[in-house]
Amino acid sequence: PSPDGKFSPSIYNIGLSYKIDHPPRPPLFLEVSEIGDSFVRLRWKKNVEHDIGGYRIYYGVRSGRYDGKIGYIGKKRITNDFNSNKNYIEVKITNNIIDENRIRDNKMILDYPVLKNSILYYFTVSCYDSYKIDSLHNHESEPSREVSARPFAGSEITGIQ
Repeated sequence: PSPDGKFSPSIYNIGLSYKIDHPPRPPLFLEVSEIGDSFVRLRWKKNVEHDIGGYRIYYGVRSGRYDGKIGYIGKKRITNDFNSNKNYIEVKITNNIIDENRIRDNKMILDYPVLKNSILYYFTVSCYDSYKIDSLHNHESEPSREVSARPFAGSEITGIQ
């Protein structure tokens, strides 16, 4: 302003520059690393983008249609710090973990089928960034490639008589 306070400065040519925040890239190299009695162990390469907030595992009994979502194990989010492997995330999905995530689902939209032996399940993984986690404004990746697994209790061969 002027020393006498009668004039104030004028501001011209103000502009805003927006930078689009894209969702993270989908997780890579998803694989089934182990199957057993009512469990499936999944493994994928850690996403190295700087703002990864965590991962979600989607599963179901039909390809491309997922009736369950797992984002927590032992009351902790599945993140890049989840296990000690420097390059991969490895998660053992059990019915206890499915129950934990079913209880967290306030909207109760999904069915969360339990893992039963001899049933074929389909899995995919997505990751999300750290912007407003658990809100509609959070950015989630496209799903990874789909893998399938059939839990089993061991050999189905019985003694021959």
